[in-house]
Amino acid sequence: MAGWGNTFRKALNDLVYKGSAFTSPNGVIYIGLHIGDPGPDGQTANEVSGNGYQAKATAASDWNVGTLADPSVVTNANAITFATPTGSWGLVTYFSQWNHLTNRAPANFIGANALLVPVTVSSGVPLSFPPSSLTHSFDSV
Repeated sequence: MAGWGNTFRKALNDLVYKGSAFTSPNGVIYIGLHIGDPGPDGQTANEVSGNGYQAKATAASDWNVGTLADPSVVTNANAITFATPTGSWGLVTYFSQWNHLTNRAPANFIGANALLVPVTVSSGVPLSFPPSSLTHSFDSV
């Protein structure tokens, strides 16, 4: 499963169809890294942990405006660089988006997508995603 999380999709539906309040990430989205698919509720059993890992905060300016294409796609506008690992993080295959740095409850999960190119992260080698290498599609399910 790659795409929007269940809680986030429900919040969007409630906003559109019921006019319910929508809690926006307010331009701060935390990027997590996973060695497997985090699923529709952001299960974190496969999120990288230890060895200097911490999710990365991004600002609105770090992201391009969504395209008008079908499907609409958002990509990172700037390089997104994580802290230097103090040990192996393994083969990272997915990135996730959260509205909280450390609280990994499903209510804080926005979504996830597979990396365009999986990457093995080794000790001492910082992981950086160049512009346009993190891609999220609005029609991802």
